[in-house]
Amino acid sequence: MKINKLVNYLKIENCKLKILYVLAAFSSFYFASSVMPSSIHALTRYSVATGNWNATSTWSATSGGSSGASAPVAGDTVIIDAGFTVTVTVDAACATINYSTGVNGTVSGLTINSGITLAVSSTFTMERPANNNDSNLTINSGIVTIGGNLALGGTTSEGDRTAVVNISTGTLTVSGNITFAGVNSKIIFSSSGTLNLAGSFGTGGTFTMSTSTVNFNGSSAQTTATGYTFYNIKSNNTAGVTLGEAETINNLTIGDVTGGSIFADGGLQLTSTATLTLTSGTFKLGNSAATIFPAFTGGISIAAGTTVEYASATAQTVSITPSYQHLTFSGAGTKTTSAGTLSVAGNWTAGSTTALNTSNTTVNVTGNFNGTGSVTQGSNLITIAGDYANTGTLTASATGFTMSGIAKQISGAGAITFTTLNISNSVTNNRTSTVTVSTALSGAGTLTNGTDASLSIGGTSGITGLTATNSGNTVNYNANGNQTACFVTTYYNLTLSGTGANTKTFATPPTVNNTLSMQGTATVTVTSGVVTYGASAKLQYSTTTGRTASSEEWITPFAATGGVQISSTGTITMNEAKVFSAGIPLLVDSGAALNTGNFQLSLGGNFTATGATFTAGSSKIVIGNGTATQSITGYSTTGETEMTKTGGTATFQSAVNGVALTINGSGGTLNLGSSLTHTFTGDITLTAGTLNAGTTTILNANSSTATAWTGTGSNFTCSTGTVTFAGTNQTINTATTFNNLNLNNSGTKTLGANTVVNTAFTLATGVTIDPGAFVLSGAGTFAVTGTVNVPGALLSTHH
Repeated sequence: MKINKLVNYLKIENCKLKILYVLAAFSSFYFASSVMPSSIHALTRYSVATGNWNATSTWSATSGGSSGASAPVAGDTVIIDAGFTVTVTVDAACATINYSTGVNGTVSGLTINSGITLAVSSTFTMERPANNNDSNLTINSGIVTIGGNLALGGTTSEGDRTAVVNISTGTLTVSGNITFAGVNSKIIFSSSGTLNLAGSFGTGGTFTMSTSTVNFNGSSAQTTATGYTFYNIKSNNTAGVTLGEAETINNLTIGDVTGGSIFADGGLQLTSTATLTLTSGTFKLGNSAATIFPAFTGGISIAAGTTVEYASATAQTVSITPSYQHLTFSGAGTKTTSAGTLSVAGNWTAGSTTALNTSNTTVNVTGNFNGTGSVTQGSNLITIAGDYANTGTLTASATGFTMSGIAKQISGAGAITFTTLNISNSVTNNRTSTVTVSTALSGAGTLTNGTDASLSIGGTSGITGLTATNSGNTVNYNANGNQTACFVTTYYNLTLSGTGANTKTFATPPTVNNTLSMQGTATVTVTSGVVTYGASAKLQYSTTTGRTASSEEWITPFAATGGVQISSTGTITMNEAKVFSAGIPLLVDSGAALNTGNFQLSLGGNFTATGATFTAGSSKIVIGNGTATQSITGYSTTGETEMTKTGGTATFQSAVNGVALTINGSGGTLNLGSSLTHTFTGDITLTAGTLNAGTTTILNANSSTATAWTGTGSNFTCSTGTVTFAGTNQTINTATTFNNLNLNNSGTKTLGANTVVNTAFTLATGVTIDPGAFVLSGAGTFAVTGTVNVPGALLSTHH
């Protein structure tokens, strides 16, 4: 109003220069009188009379000096001299307040009227008073905030020296520490006032609680101190407030102002006659010693997202009350739950060194089952609506677990075994190690085995849905005994294992998209049908126990591109003739064994048995079934070998022994390979297709019949190989061109057609050749030490 009047006056005079000058002068005066004293030129004010804070008659610029100094403002130092009481009647501020030591028998004081705030930006110090002197801070229903420490110097030495803070329903806030010089240093509540303390609560003083609240609201760890009894305690400190001694209080409140606050009993038992209000953060029970959850007879309010933590380093009992939000276990001691039903609305977490025993408690967890500690299940059911993510060991009871949530998972590291697992909605196994259900997998829901996950089922599989198609996942029926109701579904990898009488029964055909692995003593029965294989699947025998294959797992023809693989030392014996479709391999690993059981084996793809035991007996080996390129390694048979390919080439990669060799594949080729020696004791019959002698390969044709070499000779490509007839009284019964031709052993070798030798002909001693009416010719060398019988025709060469 004064500014406006001044400007209006100057406008009437119509003098702009005067206006600017006066406004500038006024502005300078305003800042000089209002800002400069409090922010730049801090003053010291001494009380020299009993009176109001804002009265100049109360203050002097010197101790004991004349009154009339300005009232203290923010930034000033205030000295309360002995014998005077100052009353704050309007909101006020200063930097520090000190009480002088005073004069014997006097009273010094500062009183804050109701609803009034005094803000002290730094320290508030009541120096040690003189004998029988009282220094008082009377807040009653007012408000005092102290930015630094509050030091109370009252002692009983050399007289009664008292320093007292009196609070009724008002509030004292201390951002630093509170220190007490002795029992005559006192904070006395007469009603429901509040002390907010960010620093330490010193010992050795006197604290009268009435119905007050002490709110520990620092940013560093705090302790409630010893030697005092508190009525209400609050923790609004994320670094934690710890109980200083066993305490009986009325109410405990955590995190009502500061989210994520912590209150810990420090292993000292807390007793409450009223309520717990856990608004935000954690209530920790136990430390080096064990404590139990207080009764809180007035009620318990635990907000969503908060945590109760049992943290003892020794054995600790876990109360089934209250209904927890998050429930956490830490420390080295075993945590044992009380009998009854324990409910957790949030997550259940067991720390790394914690052993948790649910004893005879029924546990219901709405959130996740987390942590790294070991868990021993008692006799009652554990139900989880969230994820099972604990990576510690689990010792499960026969009662087992129920997972009731939708789109939940079993996750984490480390193998884990459930006895019974009931899935009522949908759960995915994403654990990085094997999850085993040893007794019963059940429920109206669906269990999905995740990518690369491993699930072992040791008992029944009565679950409504089992999804096992994810890449890399394996389901293993691993009971040491029969499993009569294996789940019929599509598997990526399916393993059947275990010991003893061990039949795995599927009611209808399961489908395997990658590998069916037969392990241990396990066999498979499909009540109606046989195993169905995906396009790229494989049948693998990986067992040290020999067994006869069944038609239900080793189907014929076998058309899945992974083929059949024998991977361990137990001999696998064929139960019937087996056929492999074009391009489908049969692999017998080094050290493994396959016995054909004298049944015919028809190879459509590669055959490998290097370092393995392949017992063909009298089995016929057929190489063919299509046009695929084939590599044949490591077999012998006392039966016939037949090539029936309609295109493409099959190549021997190792020496082959057999009885007869028949080439009967129109358009196909059997290549005898490189630098190998093959021996056939039966006839070589060239019906259709091509027999390629390969490079520097020896074919011993040791049949002793008139059809030792028969068929169509043009079906033979000599390449650089050698054919040796080492039987007795043999006939080369078809016109053929050889690269090298050896006639060995004994008896008569008869030509049944014209014969050509491109490189070398050898007639061994003791052998007779009878060309009959045919010509043996060639451009190479003839080494003849045996007998040439020429009854009518001539032996003709180019030499």
